Amino acid sequence: MTDNHAQVIQDSLTEAKEHNSIRTIDTTATSQASAQQVMFKDSIIDPFSQHFKPVKLKLTTISSKKYQELQQQQTNACASDTGAFFASKGLRYHQSCHEVCVSFLTDLKNGIRMVVPSTYDGGITAMVVSPHCTRLVVHSAYDGTDYSNYYEERSEFYTFQVLEGKGIQVLQPEMMYFTKSFTIEEMFWTNDNTLLLKTYAGDRQQDNEGKLKYLYYQATLPEN
Repeated sequence: MTDNHAQVIQDSLTEAKEHNSIRTIDTTATSQASAQQVMFKDSIIDPFSQHFKPVKLKLTTISSKKYQELQQQQTNACASDTGAFFASKGLRYHQSCHEVCVSFLTDLKNGIRMVVPSTYDGGITAMVVSPHCTRLVVHSAYDGTDYSNYYEERSEFYTFQVLEGKGIQVLQPEMMYFTKSFTIEEMFWTNDNTLLLKTYAGDRQQDNEGKLKYLYYQATLPEN
């Protein structure tokens, strides 16, 4: 395919739907003052899928060479050190895995945690911040063609708008995208509105690891 061949993946948009989400409540067993107990009672935020607006992407195919060139041109401090970006926002990333993996971002000032959205047992694949630190994308995927035995979709990503300041409130749920067409192996931002995706449609097994055929896409998101 040519660099400028545009196509729309027809099944890439699903209606806003309620995925099974993890809702837990922190409580305190100590006899602290009631005001302190209230502080800890609802200390986990779960950004339900209805908080994200479904987005339909027009995906333009690009060559692997173009993809690699753009990747090498990245000078984005946010993307190269996401941990440092979170620290600058007063946040800490951590993950808990007990049969399923759940990721959190914790506000270092007040201890409030936000569940990082993912509908896959293995949790998220990656989180990447845009070049001017105004958007965060979280993507997850399943890497087998038998995905329908376990999940509704093969890949997904969610975007957050990143506001000025510190604390969990600077991350505002924005858009969500699902697809049955391919697995997203990797993605990065070329600017604050454009994502590049490395994808494959095959089944990743040990005996065909070197035979996977990748397709590369450029996806433009609506502006903030």
